[in-house]
Amino acid sequence: MDKRIEWIDIAKFYGILLVIIGHCGPPIVPKIMLSSFHMPLFFFLSGCTVKEKHLEQPRKFIKSRVKGILVPYFLLAFVMFIWKILQFAIFHTGSLEGVLKQFLGIFVQCRSTGYAIGLWFLPCLFVTELIFIGVQLLFKHRGVGVIFSVIFIVGLVYGECTTFALPWGIDAALIASGFMYLGARLKQKCNHRSMYTYIFLIVLFIIDVCVSLMNYTFTSGIVVDMWSNEYGIAPLFVIGACAGIGMIIMISHLTINRFALYIGTKTLYIWNSYYIYRIY
Repeated sequence: MDKRIEWIDIAKFYGILLVIIGHCGPPIVPKIMLSSFHMPLFFFLSGCTVKEKHLEQPRKFIKSRVKGILVPYFLLAFVMFIWKILQFAIFHTGSLEGVLKQFLGIFVQCRSTGYAIGLWFLPCLFVTELIFIGVQLLFKHRGVGVIFSVIFIVGLVYGECTTFALPWGIDAALIASGFMYLGARLKQKCNHRSMYTYIFLIVLFIIDVCVSLMNYTFTSGIVVDMWSNEYGIAPLFVIGACAGIGMIIMISHLTINRFALYIGTKTLYIWNSYYIYRIY
């Protein structure tokens, strides 16, 4: 079994905490700031966990992701669907059409439509990892950075042209694969704790706040949201996301917390439990 990297688990703890705070209706300025990076953070961290052996054994890697991502997704999705049936049958809430749409949504998972059951992040993460491993295998490290840049730009252009979400978060995965690639490329640099200082942390915080507010202001009130394909001005989105990711990584190195470390290993279950609680 691979040894877990402590700072990644701690970063996941802060990430899930920020996601929950962001869904609890915080004041607009903190919401703008948190939304600028909390989802890209998880895709970046996912890239940090990819090892060379995963590229050498792609089938084994995909099999592990099916077990680690899709199995929990379908189990939770069917639990949510059964609850939906009980609500309709016993409490007469909703409609038969809504129940049928939710059942189809388990397989279609087309967010921002009736054909979705929530938990959008899990299938999107799975698709992102398929894109990541597929590009790596096809191009064998030749010009991979350029390919991911093109994929990232395609995702931004799609989000600019329409807010219609593709099944299984394919559109969001185009953006997410870029952050996953960054995580895979920078993971060794992220391991060097000596490069992190509180002054650098404050600088990143200021950058993220300023850039996020600029993005919000210049777009007449758009808050970055991967769920709805809202990214605002692309360069500002990228800068804000990278500054926020760097800030969380730095905090994770500077503040070793055993509670955060433990919770960071359970973020998948915590987020799914919170999401079910929030909906039902």
